[in-house]
Amino acid sequence: MTAVDRYQAICHPLTNQVWASKKSKFMIFLAWIISLVLCIPQAIIFHSPKPYICTATFAPNWGMKVDVKVKEISLCFAFNFYYIRNQDILQSQVDLRLVFKEDGNAGLIAIKGGSRLIELPTFFQDEWNSLCMSVDLTGNAVMFVNGLKTFSNKISRDLSVLEPAFSPNFMEKLIIGFANRSDVFRGEMTQFNIWSTVLDEQEMRLFTDSFQMPTPNPDLLNWKRATFATGALVRSTKYPLSSIQRKAYPQYNIYQSYSNLEQATGTCKKYGGVLAKPETHEDHIKIFRAVQARQDRCPEYVIPFRKSEANTIVQLDSLDAIAFLNWDEGQPNGGTDQTALVVTESGNVKDVEPSYSACFVCKFERQVEFRLMGMPSELGRYIDRVYSYNHVMERFKGKKFGNFIALNPNESQWEIFSCEAGKAHYILEHADSPIGLRDWENAQGTGKSVDATTALKMTVCLQGQFTCSSGYCVDIGQLCDGWFDCDDTSDEKECNPLYGGNVGVFKRPPVTQAKGQKVSVFIQAEILKILEIAELEEVFKVKILLQLRWRDPRLLYANLKNITFSNKIFDPRQIWTPRIIFENTDTNKEIMEEEFSLFVEQLTSEGQNSHLSATREALVFNGSENNILMAATLAQEFHCEYTLNNFPFDVQRCSIRIAVAKELSDFVELIPNFGTNLEYLANRDLIQFRVTDEVMTLTSGGDVVITITLKRNFHYHLATTYLPSTCLVLAALMVLFIDQKHFEVTLMVALTSMLVMYTLYQGVSNSLPKTAYLKLIDIWLIFGLIMPFAVFLVLVVWELLSYERNSSVVSFKGIPVITHNVFKAATVAYVTWFSISSFFVPLLALVFCYAQICRAIWNNFSANKAPTITLPAPPMEHVPRARTATGSGTDCSTRHASEFMVSGTSFIQQDDEEPSANIGVSKEKESK
Repeated sequence: MTAVDRYQAICHPLTNQVWASKKSKFMIFLAWIISLVLCIPQAIIFHSPKPYICTATFAPNWGMKVDVKVKEISLCFAFNFYYIRNQDILQSQVDLRLVFKEDGNAGLIAIKGGSRLIELPTFFQDEWNSLCMSVDLTGNAVMFVNGLKTFSNKISRDLSVLEPAFSPNFMEKLIIGFANRSDVFRGEMTQFNIWSTVLDEQEMRLFTDSFQMPTPNPDLLNWKRATFATGALVRSTKYPLSSIQRKAYPQYNIYQSYSNLEQATGTCKKYGGVLAKPETHEDHIKIFRAVQARQDRCPEYVIPFRKSEANTIVQLDSLDAIAFLNWDEGQPNGGTDQTALVVTESGNVKDVEPSYSACFVCKFERQVEFRLMGMPSELGRYIDRVYSYNHVMERFKGKKFGNFIALNPNESQWEIFSCEAGKAHYILEHADSPIGLRDWENAQGTGKSVDATTALKMTVCLQGQFTCSSGYCVDIGQLCDGWFDCDDTSDEKECNPLYGGNVGVFKRPPVTQAKGQKVSVFIQAEILKILEIAELEEVFKVKILLQLRWRDPRLLYANLKNITFSNKIFDPRQIWTPRIIFENTDTNKEIMEEEFSLFVEQLTSEGQNSHLSATREALVFNGSENNILMAATLAQEFHCEYTLNNFPFDVQRCSIRIAVAKELSDFVELIPNFGTNLEYLANRDLIQFRVTDEVMTLTSGGDVVITITLKRNFHYHLATTYLPSTCLVLAALMVLFIDQKHFEVTLMVALTSMLVMYTLYQGVSNSLPKTAYLKLIDIWLIFGLIMPFAVFLVLVVWELLSYERNSSVVSFKGIPVITHNVFKAATVAYVTWFSISSFFVPLLALVFCYAQICRAIWNNFSANKAPTITLPAPPMEHVPRARTATGSGTDCSTRHASEFMVSGTSFIQQDDEEPSANIGVSKEKESK
């Protein structure tokens, strides 16, 4: 038995078999027994910290494979691709896979069946790229691409490396692309090395930046000692490592299309560069020598300088002189009309008119990529979306399929040409450049009408930028900000925050995740003004601002602003909106479409870049993370039951009852907005009332009730009714303490007080609401009438008793003479009545006044608050999934006020008033 057999038996028993035969089982168990005696040294060797690389293979009838655990790994390689197929850059047959995805600049690294999606920078086409990656014992991964550290994080074990293992044939067979597709990768690759240790970050940076090889000798895969299987599609060529270099930037590209200064500046900007402006004499010589190579077509070229009034060469935006440029012989000679400059064949400068056209040179600080936006999905199988530009051949080359966008000089038209299909798909006529938004004509044989056009946008703008229709780039945050930033004003067009093709198709509420769960619509209100309080009609009119918020996961939004009112949805019919009604109105008033406005509230700070299939760049936001705001300002009359028992010391509570339409009650629920759900912004001091409190409550039936507490201003009635009537009552009472000799005067005072009180009563009663019950002021006025009358009776009785007492003998129409005893009795009665009436009548008036004052004070200070309030809860971002009832086993249906918890915060849910009214009716029926 070989050493490899014994190693497999010790380190990898039955768990690593592909299939187990009787022979293999017997040999494995026998190896276990023999190895305990004979192979102890080998067991010690294979359990040492350093892993060993096994390259042996087995006979096919064994059906087994030897795996060696590799706990750490590093890999580096360089590649230059012409174009990519199926989005793959490099793939090994068994263990390692590196995948490039053009959408989103994402890479996929797969090691031994696991995978990890990472962010990668753009790989440059037709240029050498380099990549290094390492994974340590703890799963921490580091990646460098083209000299930049692009990834440093712990690889998730459920996605990536789980005890990575490499099979023996990994070192023998490395395939570029798929085994059955030789055209997956078109390009060159070199210096692919794999280490079983973690490379130093500085070494990885040097390799990816300047191709300096790391110091450790690669032990898992050594490119220098590797053998390559070449053939018709693969060849091996040796070059010096120094020849593998990336392009040095800045790069200067010469454009032979004649343009003036303004046109040249715009063209360079559209292609991702700037019009070359030499900063030193060396820069000028470098640019001039590059143009000399095409002197046959470009004898002159435009430079971004101008001629000053003093005939000197200065900067465009200042008067700073340029010392390293010289005038050509006989220049300047154009006077004030020729302010633009061009470089001649001699390398010197001459002045020309601003409209003068010549070649020009663009300066590029980086390699630029162009994106073709708006391509139909059915053509995405063989037409690229990402391109590089060859300024010499003046054509765009696709990055994935290798198709071209080039100018056909014979037809004077731009063509999108597919190499695989062998034909042109789109044609652009009479255009100097395909950059920007253009209407491309459908070519013959594409299956589409040749009379139709397709809007496509070619752009060099980066992610986070917007491409104007003319091809210029502006920041995507400047879209729809109310200012024209594009030269063609295209940034302020199509400013609907709704994005995608689902707009206008949803007529039902959003579907929730849990069965029976309702869509939560959060309500907030602002009372702007109380317009009218009509006690006789039992109505009050309020100007109110309602705000409803909900989320619709089915929608996508574009280019949201931090200012909510900048994200207006102009057509409410494009999305689903809840039907809201006011229940305590005459006709159950419903908020109509023309009465509310729709906005989108941005809650997430960053959006996702739109797909290349769209012709307009946008930052896309999910509907599940951002709110729809429905705002309606209404002036509406509501019913209010006024209780006037304590008038004018009464406190009224008028409510606004809001509910969803009955057909939506099983799908939508109203919830008072967490935090601040109700604000009163109007003047609290009204003509007759003062607003003391306002509160929003949620009933058990799902309705939202806004209760406004109104306390009447009683000062007017106190001054015009209570004060005069009190004076009259006191005047009537004071006559009880005047000597009885002035009977006629006191009697007239009592009668006058009663008459004046009656007149006051009539005047006040006519100005008060008519009720079937007595009001507090009615009781006071009736008391004011009775009290002078009582004084009048007392005075009359006094006078009668006084007359009897002063008459010793009286004879009147035959009535017998009153004896001495009768006289004594009259005297006693007089004294008794005088004492009682003089004390108890004022005391009774005092007690009544005290009772009135106490009741007024009680009504004024004890009835200011509504009986139930809502407590603040978590903010809107934490949308509750459900509400859970709390309480010590109490049945919520039998409680007057049930307490519910939402995200750890409680609010009071008030019972409806209708059930108790129905109970009263049923009892009445039972009694009948």
